[in-house]
Amino acid sequence: LGKVHILLVDECHNINPNNSGQYREFINDLKRFGNPHLCVIGFTGTPFRGDGVWLWQGTEPLFAGTATRVSMDELLLQGYLAPLVVEGDTPQLVDTTNVKVSGGDYVVRDLDIAANDPEIIEKTVNDIFLRASTDRKKWLIFCVTIDHAHAVLERVNYITKTNAHIVTSHTPQGERAETLRRYKLPENHPDAVNCLVNVACLTTGFDAPETDLIALLRPTKSPVLYVQIAGRGMRIADGKKDCLWLDYTSTTKDLGAVN
Repeated sequence: LGKVHILLVDECHNINPNNSGQYREFINDLKRFGNPHLCVIGFTGTPFRGDGVWLWQGTEPLFAGTATRVSMDELLLQGYLAPLVVEGDTPQLVDTTNVKVSGGDYVVRDLDIAANDPEIIEKTVNDIFLRASTDRKKWLIFCVTIDHAHAVLERVNYITKTNAHIVTSHTPQGERAETLRRYKLPENHPDAVNCLVNVACLTTGFDAPETDLIALLRPTKSPVLYVQIAGRGMRIADGKKDCLWLDYTSTTKDLGAVN
């Protein structure tokens, strides 16, 4: 690559504050073979790792601190973000009392046992439809595993033909691209997809401003995952006032308000 003077990294919370990982290896090589004075600038909505460690902390952090920032509250006041509407009486249906924790978050295998229960899924999806009414046009539902997502999708389609689709790591690339394209169509378009059930696919970087309902069926202890999921509903769009945040887990209660 020759001599690189400035390296700009989007979603830089993926860079390890310890000197390990592919990002750090790449940056070290740029310095070693090209320019020892390389300047690295990062952009992120979550300047911390999944365990809550700030990017300028750790044993060998790459970053020295924050150069400049803008808060969610500022962006909300200025109209650059849409607020989340939190309904305090949303039932906490996914019980994580007996779910093990490893690496700062719940063990997915145990989490699936807690969440992927026909009775819980039925109550959850029924409640989503009850609260969504006719006001919410574009829904994102976050699930634990692929099996869990398929069970949720089946229940959604059982209640009504809301044109719901699924996106997981098993979804072929072409099919995924087409599904996301259709999700971004106006809700009254004949080809529109109005509900997306997904597993860890539509978090960081997924841009669908029209999203006005998010249902969280996947508990997490990770502040990064929590904020990134919530952020999918905070983008502004014509005719959109806010996004309904339906948390059927203890995540919002445990981690606090997203701002």
